Amino acid sequence: MGPARSLTSFVIEGDAGPDLAVLTELTAEGALTVEIGWQGSWDRFDEAAEALHGRRVSGKAVLQVTR
Repeated sequence: MGPARSLTSFVIEGDAGPDLAVLTELTAEGALTVEIGWQGSWDRFDEAAEALHGRRVSGKAVLQVTR
């Protein structure tokens, strides 16, 4: 088994740019580690959600959004 996990969605309101810049800098410096267990196109959202819900992913799922 393992610890309980959850699938959480969120909406960022306002200017998140400065906060994201700090997180990006910390990650680049190695002070913050990010475990990515799934990556894919926004079009594959259902697949990502199913993998997270089914606990087949360790870490975060990253959806790539293009214009």
